[in-house]
Amino acid sequence: MLCLVMLGVTISFADESPKTAPSLESLSWLEGHWRGDDEGVRMEELWMSAEGAVMPGVHRDLFANGRSFFEYLRIELRPSGIVYLASPRGGATTEFPLRESSESFALFENPEHDFPQRIEYRREGELLTVAIEGNANGETRRRSWQWKRVSSE
Repeated sequence: MLCLVMLGVTISFADESPKTAPSLESLSWLEGHWRGDDEGVRMEELWMSAEGAVMPGVHRDLFANGRSFFEYLRIELRPSGIVYLASPRGGATTEFPLRESSESFALFENPEHDFPQRIEYRREGELLTVAIEGNANGETRRRSWQWKRVSSE
C-alpha cells in the first residue's frame, strides 16, 4: 500500500512541469508606434524589437500650449528576470520588475517607488491600453490611456 501511495506522489510530481520564465521576445506584441490623445495632450510611445537582451522605447507627450515631456524606456532581460526601466526627461532610472505577463498583457511593479508603483500594458488588436497605479499621498490612484497603432509608412 505504501508503495502505491509513493508511486502516486511520484506521478503527480512528474506531471507538474516547471514554469519557464518569460523571454523578452514574449513581449514582442508591444513593438511598434502607438499614439493617442488625452484631454488635448498627444501621447506617443515607440517600442523597438527585442534584440541583444534589450527592448528600447521612448514616450512623448505634446501639450496644446507647446510644452512637451519625454521619457526614455527600455525593457531588459537580466539574470534575475525581465525589468522595465523608465528615465523621465532622460534623468534617473527607475526599475520595475515584471510581475505577470501573458501573450497580450504585462504588469511591472516596484512597491518602493513613490508613484506609480505599477505599470500595466494590455494589447487588444491595434489598441494598446497603458495604466499606472499606486499610492500617492495616502490614497490609491490609477490612470489609464488607450493608444492606437500608427501604421508604418
